[in-house]
Amino acid sequence: MAAVAVPALLAPVGSAGAEEPKLEIVSTVGPLDSEMPSLEELRKPGGVERWLASERGQQRQAVLPRETVGPVRSSLPRAAAESATPSGAGRDVLAAAVQLPEPAHPMSRKQCAKGLGSKKYFVRSRFAVCSGEIFKQVWLKQGRPVGRSSYKVMTVGTAAKNSRTITVTYHLTDFSSSGAHNAFGLGININGKIEKSWPSRVTHKYGGVRLPIRKGWGDSGFRHTVYAAAGQGIPDG
Repeated sequence: MAAVAVPALLAPVGSAGAEEPKLEIVSTVGPLDSEMPSLEELRKPGGVERWLASERGQQRQAVLPRETVGPVRSSLPRAAAESATPSGAGRDVLAAAVQLPEPAHPMSRKQCAKGLGSKKYFVRSRFAVCSGEIFKQVWLKQGRPVGRSSYKVMTVGTAAKNSRTITVTYHLTDFSSSGAHNAFGLGININGKIEKSWPSRVTHKYGGVRLPIRKGWGDSGFRHTVYAAAGQGIPDG
């Protein structure tokens, strides 16, 4: 199962008043557990540049979890780190999970966040996978940092027992802001797509909230479903 969340910031509205300098914005995307420097740190000489350099070092281009199997494994970039072990846990946790008689089908937002840590993906089982990132913004007035804001997006894909429907739950959480900013005027565009299917003729039906969708600052999450009818796969043997 693969669900790709692609939130993007729309251009912010300038501050009111014809004589008032407009706020500019610098934004980055990073691992879910990465932190944002304080305004004091950002205002130090070279503070914004150091922050951006640090963020560039955390950029991740992976499209798939490292554990992906099948033909898709070699066709798209995979994450560098294994996804199945919760952040900070040992290999024995994964071994115990694999031996369970029935793999986990659900995953909560808290389980996703705990499992992700600084990783791109967390695989609870082949029926429950999640991804997440934090989106950070620094607000500038005439080149000087005056505010900051951030929010997180987590995407949890699950399949119920004996079901051919994948439910993708989008969580928009941890909205935070300080200083002078226009975070409340931001629009968050969210899109998702299936990169590839095997065989390529497979067709899907979509339900729930249709994508793409535009969400606002502080909005809650939503659910999107993907269904593939039986008889479209590659026969065994």
